[in-house]
Amino acid sequence: MTKSTLLLAGLFALILCLIASAQNESRINTNGQCPVCRFQRMDKREKPLISHSKYKDREYRFCSDTCKTQFDINPEYYIEPPLPRPALDFALTTLNGHRDSLANYRGKIVLVDFWASWCAPCVKTMKDLQSIYTEFRADSLAIIGITLDSIGTPQTTTHLQKHQITYPILFENRTNKTWLAYQVKSLPSLYLVDRTGMIVQQWRGAAEKSEIVAAVRLLLEENLFDKQ
Repeated sequence: MTKSTLLLAGLFALILCLIASAQNESRINTNGQCPVCRFQRMDKREKPLISHSKYKDREYRFCSDTCKTQFDINPEYYIEPPLPRPALDFALTTLNGHRDSLANYRGKIVLVDFWASWCAPCVKTMKDLQSIYTEFRADSLAIIGITLDSIGTPQTTTHLQKHQITYPILFENRTNKTWLAYQVKSLPSLYLVDRTGMIVQQWRGAAEKSEIVAAVRLLLEENLFDKQ
């Protein structure tokens, strides 16, 4: 091997090392939301993502090896279904023993909230939803609360009276069919459905009221624009 060939080989090896180093540096310095922190601890802060894992041909990045390990144990828990997607219809029993369904609200913007009286974060969300319902119900906003409490549970009525909840409350059936259909993974879980019956946004945990209001206003504005 000639001297010039050796020099070229050495230069090529150096270039490969520099490229690998740059890729590693880029990976270490990548900032974003860690899916485990976001869904398990409601931490939506941007932070350095230093670890990664691949699942179903897609790469996910994490703020620590601990989060990566938790993700690898049960990836589906941390992966939200794609948006937008159809909101599956349901027919459930109300407090008064009647049947109500999502189809009854077609043409309206609907917030579907999964909750339970024993869920502390649900209380904050329901207070915010009641305020939003009072403000926007005249603009064709509907809110449906789906509780995991059993029908006739005294705590349910007490809870609703205490917090002055006036929007419709439905009871999930014993098979949790609606819960499973909406892929609810924690309480509270909130789904925003547009006028065509598509889920366009979702929140896990006690969502910020300002985020919910902004999403509702956007849909209302889009509707006004469509009418012009």
